[in-house]
Amino acid sequence: MVNRIIVIGKAKKQLDVAPPQVKTKFKLWLKLVQEHGLMKVRRSLGWHDEPLNGKREGQRSIRLNIQRRAIYVIKDDNSIEFVEVQEVTPHDY
Repeated sequence: MVNRIIVIGKAKKQLDVAPPQVKTKFKLWLKLVQEHGLMKVRRSLGWHDEPLNGKREGQRSIRLNIQRRAIYVIKDDNSIEFVEVQEVTPHDY
């Protein structure tokens, strides 16, 4: 079970400039994880919680809206550390 969630400086700054609905959804995710546990929240399809690959292997992301996601790492002490909240731009195919 997760015993604490840390939002590091870079992620805090990125959340500060994010749209209000992104901040609200992020706070909701934090609350749900604290109340119900990460594994239960992770199963909810609406968050699109997924492991990342490549340079970000070992990290996971949740979708905050179509263009933004929050990236986190589960630490050895069972804490969650948010390392980045980034904008994801649509790909041109």
